Amino acid sequence: MPKLLSYCHLTALFLFFLNACSDQNAENRYQSEGFSVVPAESWMFSKDTNDSLFGEREIIFRLGDISFVAFYVQSKPSSFEDFIDFYLKKTQPNILNTDTQINRLNKKVAGYDVIITNITSQFAGVPEITTLYSVKIPSNTKDIYFMSLITAEDKVAIEEELEPVLKSLQLDL
Repeated sequence: MPKLLSYCHLTALFLFFLNACSDQNAENRYQSEGFSVVPAESWMFSKDTNDSLFGEREIIFRLGDISFVAFYVQSKPSSFEDFIDFYLKKTQPNILNTDTQINRLNKKVAGYDVIITNITSQFAGVPEITTLYSVKIPSNTKDIYFMSLITAEDKVAIEEELEPVLKSLQLDL
């Protein structure tokens, strides 16, 4: 009988740990008002507000001192490229300088169209590179834009984190 009891305890302990490990992503999940995502571990939640310059709602995660990830929800339909251009003009005032170079790369990540925009500008004669990752996430009723602005100073990258984050999205907006 003691062996059977030990076996039962060991089995219960194993099942407890197995269950705890399988719920790991659920603990990390951010969800609020029809929006749900599992951010990368290094992303720090910053805010979820209504009525921003870029949409009726914005959800922001910090990546460093300057770099961030944002999800923008819009009820008005807009062209993906027009939204990116507007976003860059508002967040990167140096983009209008004649010596600023802009390069775009299109790719697919987790089934979504991703536009990676590299902005190279001069600051005190030294080139500064800022990268913008842009994803338009289809929804039945609204446009959702994922925008990640990354500066060289923060020394962060989201390439490897992007696919699992996009796959984790659950929207009911």
